[in-house]
This record gives sequence, structure tokens and C-alpha cells, in this order.
Amino acid sequence: DAMRREQLTAMHRMYPDLAEALGLNRENADRFVDIHVEQQMRKFDESRQLAASGNVQSSAEIKEMGQRLAASRRDADQELAAQFGPNVLQDWKTYRQGLGVRMELRGLQLELADAGMALTLGQRDDLVAAIVREQQASANVDSKRLTAEVRIAQAQASYQRIGSTARAVLSAGQFERFDARQRQRLQITMATGDAARARNASP
Repeated sequence: DAMRREQLTAMHRMYPDLAEALGLNRENADRFVDIHVEQQMRKFDESRQLAASGNVQSSAEIKEMGQRLAASRRDADQELAAQFGPNVLQDWKTYRQGLGVRMELRGLQLELADAGMALTLGQRDDLVAAIVREQQASANVDSKRLTAEVRIAQAQASYQRIGSTARAVLSAGQFERFDARQRQRLQITMATGDAARARNASP
């Protein structure tokens, strides 16, 4: 139906490098997308049915809903693993974790390709992994409890760690352009921290 076609189009637009990332040929990548969209449609139908059943009242009902959703996620993972193997399933989970970073890096990829310094798949994956590690580490910290000085220091340390990985995998020309973007992000973070310090210091 129309919603399924829209989901398929969105999947192909959102994951243009899915076949490469999962090590699938085009036919299997298309089949993977078809199965994933079917799973998403089933999940949508389940959510719609839960919403139609009325407001959740008790903690027991909330717990049951959580269990049903968790079981649905497990079933979806098992279906993908059965069709494509556990390694593809793990690669898919890793790919989704780094999706936001991949989208951010596409601008850099286009810039480097235009300059004749295109990133290889391995280089891109190394950069994605390094940035995702930093994001996950940051997510595990309650930033509201940190002072502006500590947040700035952590951002600087994160910038250095990402830069270390980038230097190891990129050419000098590639690193220069990548680092310019990372340095700009760091400067924004530092400016935000400086503004917070100024607010806290004002009477």
C-alpha cells in the first residue's frame, strides 16, 4: 500500500550505503529492506492497536506493554538473523548506532571526493566508530551535574581522541579537512561553555 511504498523509499534514501555496510549484494540488500519495512509496519499496527484499546491505567498494564514491545523487537532480530545470519544482524545494529554520524560525514565525503581524496569504506567506518564511541561515553555522563569547565575539558579530550584515530587512518589532506570540521564543533562547544560560565558568574 501507499504507506509501505513510502517506508521503502525512505529506507533507501536514509541508508544508501546499506549493502556495503552489511556486506550484501544488491538483491539481498533489497530483500533486507523489504523485511525490515514489513517489521516496521507490524510494529506500527501493534502500536495503533494499543492506542485504540484506551489509556493505560495500571503498572501491570504498563509492564505488559513493555514486555510485548521487547518481545516484538526480539522476534524482529531473530527473523533477520535467520534470513541473513547473526553477523549481518550485528552489523545492522552497529550501522544504526552510527547512522547520525554517517549522515554528518556525508558532507565531508562529498567534499573529499570532489577534491580527489575520496574516503574508502574502511576509513569512513573507522571514523564513525571513533565518533560513536565518544557519543556513547558522553551519553553515560549526567552533563547537568558538570561545571562548564569540566564539559569543555571533556570536549577537548574527546576531540583529541577522535583526532588521534583520524590521523592514523586518513591521509594528510583528508585529515586537514576532517579536522577543520571537528575543530569547528569544538569551538561551538567551548563558546557555549564560556557563555554558561559568564551567566553563572553574573550577580
